[in-house]
Amino acid sequence: MLFFLYLLFMVSMTSSHDPTETFPHKATLDPNYHIFWKTNQSSITFEAHVAAHGYVGFGLTANASGAMYPGDVVMGYVSNGQSYFGDYHTDRHGQPIRDGSQDWTLLLATEDNEGTIMKFSRALHTRDKPDDIDINSGISHVIWSYSREDPIAPTNYTYHRALRGSMDLELVSGGGTPVGRALL
Repeated sequence: MLFFLYLLFMVSMTSSHDPTETFPHKATLDPNYHIFWKTNQSSITFEAHVAAHGYVGFGLTANASGAMYPGDVVMGYVSNGQSYFGDYHTDRHGQPIRDGSQDWTLLLATEDNEGTIMKFSRALHTRDKPDDIDINSGISHVIWSYSREDPIAPTNYTYHRALRGSMDLELVSGGGTPVGRALL
């Protein structure tokens, strides 16, 4: 009986809401981070479900090893019902750098007892070089991070420590099944 209660508790801690709409693709980036996505001819929409109440980071890296830089990332969080969101890039270990051209669009940001949900989209090809990475058919090197607490300021994202990783996914032409390695 105790084992059953423990198992029920663990499932509830890692469960995520159903997505807000039908997405043909999904992947579990870590037990606390689930990503759903869809594409059309010119854009991609993601919905991240993260079992944490801090910031949510998601993006692409040009580094095939899955390193966090050089990267094209979105960062966002919800604090007291207010959403904070931005398009950033990374070129080193340290704070992400806010892009001059904000090419990602926030569609939804909400928080509840289970965690944070962020939905966002952008064009597959933004023409914002060198800050953005084009999303093409084939393998994309996806990077992600999150924190358990909100940042102390809208652009002061604390170091994610072990709450980060990377995964190779086919975002445009493939499904949610990872096609390469996952770095946790």
